[in-house]
Amino acid sequence: MGRRLQINHPFMEDLVDVVINKYCSIYPDISANKTSIKERIVNEEVLFEKTLASGEKRLEELLSNNESKEISGLDAFKLYDTYGFPVELTMEYANEAGFTVNKEEYEKYMIAQKEMARAGRKESNSMNLQNELLINYKEPSKFVGYEKLGNKTTVMAIMKDDKFVDSIDDEGYIFLAENPFYAESGGQIYDTGYIKNDDCKVEVIDVIKAPNSQHLLHVKILSGTLKKGSEVLTHVLSERREDIMHNHSATHLLQKSLQQLLGDNVHQAGSRVDDEGFRFDFNYHGRLNDNLVMKLENMVNDKVNEANDTIISYVSLEEAKKQGAMALFEDKYGDVVRMVKMGDSVELCAGTHVKNTKDIGRVAIISLINKGADTFRIEGTTNENIDKMLRMAAKPYYDEIKKLLTKAKNILSIAKENDIELEFEFNLEDKELTSYKDVIFYKESLLELKEQLKKLEKEYLEAKKKKSVSDLKAFTTNMEVISGVKVMIAIVENYEVDIMKQIADILCNKYDDCFVLLANVNANNNVNIIAKSNSDKMNCGAIVKELSIKCKGNGGGSKQFAQGGGSHAEDISKYLSEIKDDIKNVA
Repeated sequence: MGRRLQINHPFMEDLVDVVINKYCSIYPDISANKTSIKERIVNEEVLFEKTLASGEKRLEELLSNNESKEISGLDAFKLYDTYGFPVELTMEYANEAGFTVNKEEYEKYMIAQKEMARAGRKESNSMNLQNELLINYKEPSKFVGYEKLGNKTTVMAIMKDDKFVDSIDDEGYIFLAENPFYAESGGQIYDTGYIKNDDCKVEVIDVIKAPNSQHLLHVKILSGTLKKGSEVLTHVLSERREDIMHNHSATHLLQKSLQQLLGDNVHQAGSRVDDEGFRFDFNYHGRLNDNLVMKLENMVNDKVNEANDTIISYVSLEEAKKQGAMALFEDKYGDVVRMVKMGDSVELCAGTHVKNTKDIGRVAIISLINKGADTFRIEGTTNENIDKMLRMAAKPYYDEIKKLLTKAKNILSIAKENDIELEFEFNLEDKELTSYKDVIFYKESLLELKEQLKKLEKEYLEAKKKKSVSDLKAFTTNMEVISGVKVMIAIVENYEVDIMKQIADILCNKYDDCFVLLANVNANNNVNIIAKSNSDKMNCGAIVKELSIKCKGNGGGSKQFAQGGGSHAEDISKYLSEIKDDIKNVA
């Protein structure tokens, strides 16, 4: 990429001074950290350039070892997913080399990846959380969701179109006196559920933290009218909350396991927890591989099976630090913090959690992604979602395996038609997926299959070559002696060029005053031409050049040997007859 853009060295650090001068009055810390900021930017640029260079090298390999003239959707996806190589750049390279990219297949893999990744927050809410009404609204709304998933409470206020109203019958925002619905924060997704009384039924579709720490409920009226001051019954969807708690508690055990496995220099860089799974970002200076991920997964599940109670306590920030609580300490905390302890995991956290680690059930890591310089992302899930999520992670490998098995089946079928016996056995196991090692199983199975298929193709070509050069009756039977020259001209199908050369060599070694011309016509009507002669009367180079031009191509060589081809073989039989007529006129 850098070579294509004529960028020969990192340049982004040159812009740091400009940005700091412009924004240091708003963000004073950036001036003090200018050196480290520049170092991180340079490291990121260097890593990105190396990544693109690796992708470029891999793409060149794909182009040089590909007879189909098409980059598969899986290969294009892997170039993007593994090397950060944009599909547009892949398509540009491919086009320059006369290749195409299977964009439709690429899009399918991208969709599968997006489905596997945790859904991000909605891009925007219609409620402006910083508007003056909300900033000035300071009535308390007590969160009771740690202890209750439903209660009887009062609607304290209703907002719609950025103003307080007395009632709503479609959609709006409300505050409850006592609220069991968790508002999205700390990486944990919001609760959903229902509110009802005799006058209405209401769906809770989002919960947001208002500027003064109250939980603001985004609601949709399913029936009736919701009024300010009315008493309502609340109902948090318990199964969804439980799934969220399983995944959230799993991230705590994951972080502790990461530090024990990789060292205390591992630091959280963000997280996302919902009812389907979790995403955990962390900083680590080092390399990670599949074996480490499998070991990490086992460590987390060992902690799950220790069946430790979750202990919640409220302590001072200093006391939490003394007890080794993990937290993003650059975040703002009050004098008293909520500390969550599960076995040897101690963290500051306001989220909801299981009562005992055994309630988590089972944890599976779905993927490990390198997000940039020293930043990694682990995606995982628990319990009922494991098989589904792992299948999505394994799908690119599984699909490619099926594709290659079809290719192997076709080779075996063609070989059988040509009386060539080949041995090939590969069993694709379709089993329940329970852990990260199952994804690796399909990944390694794909690599194994590629090796077996490569071996099968080689065995087929060698057997075909041996069979072709050992059975020359098809060529010698139709030999004609024209003007004293033993002429063997034939049209063949699906012959490799090197096989055609060997046949020509053998025939010319067997007969004196011999002329051999073989025209291999492919399914797409292209033609490859080989000619060889040991007769002084013949000029292979001139004959092949003229024939190739007639076939909309080119070729040539010496009097003794020539090679060529063309893209239009419709009239090849006619052209070959004309060559025989020309030989008759040889003196």
